[in-house]
Amino acid sequence: MSDYQLGQRVEISGTVEKVKEYPRTFYKESALPYRENYPNRKTFTEGVIIGSRTIQDGITERQDEWGSYFTPTQGTARRVWLVAYDLRMKPVTCLDHQVAAVETGPTVAVPAPHVPYPGPHDTDATFMRGAARKIAADFPAGGSNVKRAVIKLLNDTADAMEAQ
Repeated sequence: MSDYQLGQRVEISGTVEKVKEYPRTFYKESALPYRENYPNRKTFTEGVIIGSRTIQDGITERQDEWGSYFTPTQGTARRVWLVAYDLRMKPVTCLDHQVAAVETGPTVAVPAPHVPYPGPHDTDATFMRGAARKIAADFPAGGSNVKRAVIKLLNDTADAMEAQ
């Protein structure tokens, strides 16, 4: 049984959905998640682990005016992973064999950059995010302080990569 960490990127090959056919409740494997409103019906194959649960098949019995109770079927308990494939959609549940870790490249740790003289509502993160957006759109990263912070961040990253 695999043990994934919260926030770990994974590749999914299928999902599990709950089926209620009174009185039985069971879980069956189903297709990958998709969104109809994307061009060509986009199917999602990657996501992030956001939790795990234990599921079990069983029978729901009606009791009386106090409600119903669930009798689990012995030997059907299994662990599922909650995978967020899109921030705007409900996460999907996947069995162990439907989830595989995505290999990430090497990582380095660098000190967070600081941009001097921020405005009253600005943070270093907003400066860096704005600089990334501007660079992606082929515009200058920002003023001289933001430009210096971006250059320092890139130099620190290159130094850390060389040190490995």
